[in-house]
Amino acid sequence: MPQTLLALFALVCATYYTSTQQRSIVDDQVRLIHNEVELIGASVAVDRLEEVSSKAFDQKTVGNATLTSASQLTAAASFGKEAGDNNDIDDFHNGADTLARKAGTSTLRFRVITTVAYGAESSPETASTTQTKVKTVTATVTSLDVTVATGVTLKRSFTCGTSCNW
Repeated sequence: MPQTLLALFALVCATYYTSTQQRSIVDDQVRLIHNEVELIGASVAVDRLEEVSSKAFDQKTVGNATLTSASQLTAAASFGKEAGDNNDIDDFHNGADTLARKAGTSTLRFRVITTVAYGAESSPETASTTQTKVKTVTATVTSLDVTVATGVTLKRSFTCGTSCNW
C-alpha cells in the first residue's frame, strides 16, 4: 500500500511538472508570435512614413513651387484627401487603410491610421494651431488577426525645405 501511494504521488508530481513545462513553452511561443507581429507592424508603419515622405510638403508646393508666406500653406482644418491621388503629405490625414503582410505561410492584416498636424518649428513633436514649415505625421498600426496588448505608433516630422522661403 505505501508503495502504491508513493507511485501515485510520483505520477502526480511528474504530471504537474510536465504540464508546467508545457504551459511555459506555450507562453514562450505566444510571446514570440506577439513580438513578430509587433515587428511586422513596425515595418508597416515605416512603409507608410516612407510613402508619405515621397510626396510634396503641401498642395501648394506640388511641382516645386516656392511659397513666401506660411498663410499660403493648407490650413490644418482642410487636411485630408482631395479629389485624385495622394500627392502631398496632408492628404494622408485621417487615412485608414488595411494592409497585408506575409509572415511565414500566413498573411497578416494590419489597420494603419495616419494623422498629420503642423508642428512647432522649434519642437516638431509639439502641435501648432497655425501653419508652419513642419508637418508631423503619426502612423498607428494594429493587427487585425492577432490580439496584442499594444499597437505600433511611429512619428516622423517633415520640413518644407527650400519650398518655404520666409
